[in-house]
Amino acid sequence: MNSVAFENPLTLISIPMRKILAFLLLFPIYGYAQFEVVPTVVIPAHYADGSAIKNPWTGGLNAAQISMFDADMDGNEDDIFVFDKAGNRVLVYIGTTSGGQRTYKYHPKLSKQFPPITDWALLRDFDCDGKRDIFTYSPAGGAFAVYRNTTSSPDQLSFELDTEVIESFYEFNSTQFTTNIYVSSQDVPAIFDFDDDGDLDILTFAVGGGFVELHLNYSIENEGVCGLDFALKNKCYGRFMEGSENNGIIQDPDIIASTCNFNVVDPKRNGGGGARHVGSTILAFDANQDDLAEIILGDVTYFNMTYLENNDRGDQVDSVGYVSTTFPSDFGTIQVDIDNFPAGFYEDINGDGVNDLIVGVNNHNVAENKNSIWLYHNEGLNNLPEFEFQKDNFLQDETIDAGSGSAPALFDYNQDGLIDIVFGSRGEFLGQGSYLPTLTVLMNEGSAEEPSFKLIDDNWLDIGNLGVEQYVHPHFADLDNDGDEDMILGDASGVVHYFRNDAAPGENANMTLIGLLQTDGEGIDVGQNSAPTLYDLNGDGLLDLTVGERNGNLNYFENVGTAEEYAFNLVTDTLGGLSGVAQNYFVGNSGPQFFEHEGETFLATGNENGKIFTYTNISASPDAEFELYSNYAFDINGGKRVKAVITDIDGDNLPDVIVGHVGGGLEMYVGDLASSTLDRVEKSKTLELYPNPGATEIRIANILQIESNSPYRIFSISGNVVQSGLTTSGVIDVTQLSSGIYIVEVVSGREVYRGKWVKK
Repeated sequence: MNSVAFENPLTLISIPMRKILAFLLLFPIYGYAQFEVVPTVVIPAHYADGSAIKNPWTGGLNAAQISMFDADMDGNEDDIFVFDKAGNRVLVYIGTTSGGQRTYKYHPKLSKQFPPITDWALLRDFDCDGKRDIFTYSPAGGAFAVYRNTTSSPDQLSFELDTEVIESFYEFNSTQFTTNIYVSSQDVPAIFDFDDDGDLDILTFAVGGGFVELHLNYSIENEGVCGLDFALKNKCYGRFMEGSENNGIIQDPDIIASTCNFNVVDPKRNGGGGARHVGSTILAFDANQDDLAEIILGDVTYFNMTYLENNDRGDQVDSVGYVSTTFPSDFGTIQVDIDNFPAGFYEDINGDGVNDLIVGVNNHNVAENKNSIWLYHNEGLNNLPEFEFQKDNFLQDETIDAGSGSAPALFDYNQDGLIDIVFGSRGEFLGQGSYLPTLTVLMNEGSAEEPSFKLIDDNWLDIGNLGVEQYVHPHFADLDNDGDEDMILGDASGVVHYFRNDAAPGENANMTLIGLLQTDGEGIDVGQNSAPTLYDLNGDGLLDLTVGERNGNLNYFENVGTAEEYAFNLVTDTLGGLSGVAQNYFVGNSGPQFFEHEGETFLATGNENGKIFTYTNISASPDAEFELYSNYAFDINGGKRVKAVITDIDGDNLPDVIVGHVGGGLEMYVGDLASSTLDRVEKSKTLELYPNPGATEIRIANILQIESNSPYRIFSISGNVVQSGLTTSGVIDVTQLSSGIYIVEVVSGREVYRGKWVKK
């Protein structure tokens, strides 16, 4: 890599100007602190029969990978870490044992205290300090990354990147080299103490697929302490080859002997190793007390798990001697049958000191999503298990979860003056790529100050049989001016369905499907994934229509009819100048909602990347340019495909946020008075910019520390904002700026970065 030299613009200006810039760099951000919310679990929710939903506001669970760890620093590994591959979300559950029974409580605050993790994650203690560290897929690609657990407080988890790429020593005859240990983003490797020497070893599929590599850890032997000092010791562990056409196992001695003589010189390189590995999960533990690790495989597109029993057969040490495709039926229980791509985990869930079997799906899309965490208790020993099937919805049976792709709306369902919640969903996975879209009704049986919700209907109106497609996005407003709220629904097809509410005063909603919302005599159709909202944007007393869509833009339809009979005309498909909200590979999935706070109108919109963008300067003019207020305002990251509504749900005059996303459930955030004041000072970090001076563009050198699509502001030396927007691959177009000296500010999550820049 070529080095980049940065010119110091302060050498080009006078002493008085330096003082001005120094002042600006110390200037705190006030606006970004205005909307502050904290996740909550104290708002109760119940089932229709009155029984409590233990953990209602988790957001739902789809593709869970589970590890035990000590989250609350009580000295016991009795807490659960869940990494949900669908959305790359982390959920932490605190375990409590009473009367011999262990129960778990979702802890949203601790759940937000993990570094960015993608694709897979396992918690293992690599440095033997008693705290489990994070092993996950490396941002470098094709490798393991490790975050060291540096937690020192029971209420504040902390992790530091220890290594971005774990390397291993390879030796084949006269060839010796050190390179990364390969792992696919689609796999789940096995990380455990294979040889009982105190440090962690790794089993992972080779870059070309087919064979499992064993990398032994020699940190104890070489350094006398636990660490990450690996060497490849078996490139064909178990002497088997996974079939390339199916999930079968090839054990032909001639094929194994000939193929095992080949090895990829550079496992990180994308070529040379034959067909690329598609995806497999590995669970490894000794199941028959012979001190050899068995392998349990899950495969992409398959529903079962394959058990490979490892036997010491004389000259063929560590060779598979028994194969079963119905695991864990050989251990006294029903086999895994989960659609699709199962992944196994071996942890002590019930607190009896023996590891239990948990099986999730390793597919973030088009897979089982409501009954996708199978739990088997182990009634035997760690190395001689006897499994007893418990349930197929572990943790999922204690939360609000409609499957996947939830989108909340506010609605007074029973006309009692309290805010109820109705949320749409992509729905439950039915197999073969199909889903059952639903509407779920949560009725507020509490008060305006102390809400309490009851789940009264999880398939309201049976919309799946009314022609409504998946990814249902509801919104409620009185469209016909009869005193009750009607419903409009967006869905994957891009149209907007209209349901008229014919309820009598004081009665529950009584919806009738009228058809599609119209414009110029035709049904409104924005392409895909319509997300509609009604709001009087131009202030003429009529409800206008704004529709988000897959591309991330906002379609604005002005209502030129009457209060009793709408007439929508398309004004612009880029309302506010927003042509694509946080696009990710051309997918934005904007989900707009207008709301008011302290006399000002704001627009909040979720998006594909899991964030909420907030805008000010709201106007109905087709030439209006909305001003980005904050990147993921409210400090929320929902993982993927976030939809949100903002309201004061607890009567404290602070905005609260209800969030839906890919998980299929809801998360609840309430306004935090202590954090919502305007005098909170953010400590800024240095923003490294080049070329500096420059002419047409600014490039951010430390872009790897900054989240993609982060908001930026450029200040003149007088302190005025002269340009704002979102960073795109670390490049900011500044062709419109005149020559001069500027301060560039980027907000990434909770961090603020500032740097000086000079335009020629």
